[in-house]
Amino acid sequence: MWSNPSTLMNFFSNYILVILLTRFYGIGVTGAFVFASKFLEIPISIVTSPLQDIFTQNATEEIDRNGNANLSFKQTFIVLLLISIIFIIPTSLYFSRYIPFLFGNEW
Repeated sequence: MWSNPSTLMNFFSNYILVILLTRFYGIGVTGAFVFASKFLEIPISIVTSPLQDIFTQNATEEIDRNGNANLSFKQTFIVLLLISIIFIIPTSLYFSRYIPFLFGNEW
């Protein structure tokens, strides 16, 4: 079933928090956590997928030229940091107002 140790570690790193939350806090808390995680993964993947492709191409070209990808790494880090700040600040300030509208008053 497991092709190598990294696959096993990846499986456990993805699911250990869910297992522990269920064990110590119950299925309700775990369900809310999984729902929130999946809800947040969508916009993150929309932003990071194209950036990953751009970073890979730029880093490969830079490694061929300079032997390292320091500049590409720093530029990508700054872009991701700015995107994070732009989305996190408004979300943390205003998103709690829209949760009942989006998901109902129980949330």
